[in-house]
Amino acid sequence: MSQKKKERAFDVGLTVSGIALAAIIVFIILFAFIPRPGIAPSDGRADEASTVESVESGMRRYIGTLPCPDPECDGIRTELVLREDGTFRLTETTLGRIAGRPTVEVGKWTTLRGNARDLDAVVYRINYDKLTTARNYLLLPDGNIKMVDENQEEFPSAGNYTLVKQ
Repeated sequence: MSQKKKERAFDVGLTVSGIALAAIIVFIILFAFIPRPGIAPSDGRADEASTVESVESGMRRYIGTLPCPDPECDGIRTELVLREDGTFRLTETTLGRIAGRPTVEVGKWTTLRGNARDLDAVVYRINYDKLTTARNYLLLPDGNIKMVDENQEEFPSAGNYTLVKQ
């Protein structure tokens, strides 16, 4: 190989490695400024409480006691957590003479807009991908939610189906 070809090959090698090095440096600089979930920007005064607040702000939590169809049951203690990532956790505990251990269900949830009575209604549907276990909760003006039937209508019974936002 002639001397000129060797020099040209050496120059091309330096150019390629120089571009690669520059790309790596740019990537590192850009990555340093991308916000990461769960990490709040710090002004030197951040404490544990502010970090907990920012993590919890990504979810909605509702608690209440829903009616139970069994006469020996005093109700079903219910906690529903809707996470920002589209997942939920539903914890239910039967109260009264037939009290049992809490059951926990996890899955996906979505938001539906409008129902037969109100085109602007907001309904949270949990387990929307499972027709047999899907449930609907109507968002109330006060921020609480109320369990409604599959047609997004209130249940005909006089029971309280409201879960209170925490």
